[in-house]
Amino acid sequence: LMLPVILGVALPQVSIWINRAFSSTLGKGPMSALTNANQLMQVPLGIFAQATAVAIFPMLASLAAQKKYAELRSTSSSGIRSLLFLTIPSSVLLIVLAIPVIQLLLQQGKFKLEDTLLCATALRVYCAGIFAWSAQSILSRSFYAMHDTKTPVIVGTAVTAVFIPLNLLFMNTFQLGVAGLALATTIAATMHMVVMIAVLSRRLDGFEIPQMLSSVGKTFTASLVAGAVAYFAAMGPASIIGVNHVKLRALMMCLVGFGLGGVVYIFIARALKMEELTMALDMLKRRSRKKPAAVPAN
Repeated sequence: LMLPVILGVALPQVSIWINRAFSSTLGKGPMSALTNANQLMQVPLGIFAQATAVAIFPMLASLAAQKKYAELRSTSSSGIRSLLFLTIPSSVLLIVLAIPVIQLLLQQGKFKLEDTLLCATALRVYCAGIFAWSAQSILSRSFYAMHDTKTPVIVGTAVTAVFIPLNLLFMNTFQLGVAGLALATTIAATMHMVVMIAVLSRRLDGFEIPQMLSSVGKTFTASLVAGAVAYFAAMGPASIIGVNHVKLRALMMCLVGFGLGGVVYIFIARALKMEELTMALDMLKRRSRKKPAAVPAN
């Protein structure tokens, strides 16, 4: 079972190599911007997606072993809803605060304002696909729980084959440059997620799609409001106080933007009575426990 898993884990890296190969034809600046943007996009995936997927996998494996496929379907679907509840607002906040984030972390020395703006363009497009990348982490483990390690690789390989002409289309035909390469990645990730959900839905006789769409709608609405608040709140204090130092100004904008945006998002989620808030917190708490749960005797 392990070899297909290794190949599946390698596929995202292959996509990065393909992106770099195309971006290298644009010069060192665009290539660096794409690489930096991709690394920043990985932050919410590492913090939320991997932690959530690791926390939920033992439960998925247990349900699959007991052939409780209805519960497996419900657990996988609710896990994705909880994960999207965390990653969609993260991506929105990264989109609206892309410039101060990059200024704080990267802008110094030879990395000038124009490099920041180019990197921010790629980061915003990459962030639009975070929801798809994060959902894949649970979707693939749902297949693994059923001892099917081949399907995620087959789907991933097919999407990678489509990914190459997408790069050519957006970079050369539409002349979108760095944004086009990032857009190809986002579209490919979304296609991957959709196909995986379709296959898993057929395997499990449904996937609670109406509940998922309702949850995503509420999450997206709350995220947009939080993003708007974060943007205007971040722009205000730095301008009023008149901070001129780039790093200090960027730090202030990030603290105010992410802090206030996060508070507003949680407030709206509570107001909408979203069960994903409790579910997400429970999964993250489960992941943070030091001692694993006892395995029941056969």
